[in-house]
Amino acid sequence: MRRGRLQRLLRQLVFFAILMGLIAYFAGDAVHGAHGLIAKQRLEAKIAALQQDLSALKARRTRLERDAESLKAKAATEPALLEEEARSVLDLANPADIIIVNDQKTSP
Repeated sequence: MRRGRLQRLLRQLVFFAILMGLIAYFAGDAVHGAHGLIAKQRLEAKIAALQQDLSALKARRTRLERDAESLKAKAATEPALLEEEARSVLDLANPADIIIVNDQKTSP
């Protein structure tokens, strides 16, 4: 009898240890896994950074569209002004232009 009781207790301990190991494995994977809590935090931080970039790009696009609208009226009377402004915004030059390099870049 005593031996049967000891075997049953041993089986229960082994079963308990296996279950605890499985719980520890899944808990660790839930935190550190590819789709775990840490990965979620990284993804949310990346989304926030990309949202900031998107809002900055939208503001720049709005500014450029406003500038383009203001140039439409002037373009009909002064096409050279439109060409000069386009080169400035696009950072391009005509092959016949003389270019002076400045170390300090000014943002438009």
